[in-house]
Amino acid sequence: MQRRSLYNSLRMNWILDPTLDVAPWQVEDYRKLKSDQLFSRLQEISDICLDKDSFKAFAEAVDTPEDLTDDLLIDLNFSNEVRDQVYLILFELWRRILPERKSLSIFCDELDRQICLYDEETSDKGELLDILDELQVVIEDNIDSGISPKEAGVCIQAECANQIDLFLRDYLLDLFEDQNNRYAKDLIDGLGEFLLEESWNQFFHALLLEKEDPKEANDLLEGLIEEDDPPPDLELNFEILGLLARIGEKPAFLKLIKRAIGQLEIEDDFQTLLICAADFFHRLDQDFIESALLDLLQSRKNLAYDRLFQQQDKDLDKLKKIIPFQETTP
Repeated sequence: MQRRSLYNSLRMNWILDPTLDVAPWQVEDYRKLKSDQLFSRLQEISDICLDKDSFKAFAEAVDTPEDLTDDLLIDLNFSNEVRDQVYLILFELWRRILPERKSLSIFCDELDRQICLYDEETSDKGELLDILDELQVVIEDNIDSGISPKEAGVCIQAECANQIDLFLRDYLLDLFEDQNNRYAKDLIDGLGEFLLEESWNQFFHALLLEKEDPKEANDLLEGLIEEDDPPPDLELNFEILGLLARIGEKPAFLKLIKRAIGQLEIEDDFQTLLICAADFFHRLDQDFIESALLDLLQSRKNLAYDRLFQQQDKDLDKLKKIIPFQETTP
């Protein structure tokens, strides 16, 4: 992580756990301070006296708030703590005073902010769409400068506190759930290659094909199921199972169920597996199997979702007897 992303990461962790041992300045929301307060605090902790005009003058010689911080402190013998406080103040002043000179760290700070607001379900849809459009432009600019697509994604991630690939996965899943496939396609085409793991990118392309070309979607899914180096993780397997439950063939579904069983870790995983299986056999009109799976699910409704799941669980043996695994191809 870079300077700003380290601060954002610390603040995010502190919001989740306010008992963390941090100094107030490390987790303060500098956006809430007035510019006069920022200039006053800068002078108080460092004797650096600036106003809006002098700030602009010093900033003309550099490209980023990080460079400005280094230039202003180059001959000053301050502790790392004071240097970090000066940086956070200068960063916020740059963001306000020079909005037209948006460095990568400034952009990624806003991206982190929008992701946090989205996670809190308080985001402004227009602002989120704007930052995602800008993200595509930033990546394209990096590629145009000679950086490979994957390296461009790595550069962006290094400047962010949030896991951009995890956010993009969750956001795309929400778009598909809301049936906003057109915008999902734009994001997959514009960002998928750079920010998503190949297996997730392939899954999202299968989702796009679910209605217009289910055969091609199944071919993509079967390719994922055959992946062994490494195999898809449990979260992706559940998403694939959900799609297979709607359009998939039985051999592929049963093969993936077998794999997912070995990846179960908590009770919620097992119950999710039961729901996927019940949905699949419901589509096949195999009511006896569906009913048995739902009965098994109902019998576990009072178990804590975060309870560790044991591979020796007796209900797992029941599941293996209910589902016709003998129909899987070798």
